[in-house]
Amino acid sequence: MVTAVARALRRNSAMEASIFEFIRKLLLPKPGIILPEEQYPQGLEFAMKFQQYTGPVYAKGLEDTTFYCYGVLLSLNEVGGNPACFGRSPDEFHRVNLQRLQCWPLSMVATSTHDTKRGEDARARLNVLSEIPDE
Repeated sequence: MVTAVARALRRNSAMEASIFEFIRKLLLPKPGIILPEEQYPQGLEFAMKFQQYTGPVYAKGLEDTTFYCYGVLLSLNEVGGNPACFGRSPDEFHRVNLQRLQCWPLSMVATSTHDTKRGEDARARLNVLSEIPDE
């Protein structure tokens, strides 16, 4: 949250900086700041609920909506994907996985999740077909 607010402030330098500071204090509450100490539990609950909703709202607005308006290659339109990125080299794949291992050793690399729009086999077929359009 601190990084997001700092980036937002940097990208919107014409806006009053106190707005971003207020948002930071609201979403990272500390007792006695912004709210009286006795209201801290409610402020913390609000911040946690807000943070729970930002991921799904982002996913619905970008991945489930915008990505389907831009269909260069449908196998790229997946949750967590980037339609501008047409694959990775094997070296980059391994580098990214080593970085994940260092930062998040207990996470997994999944090629399919409950949010996947198409299975691995369907995406692979679309990729192959895109390479042989004349056939």
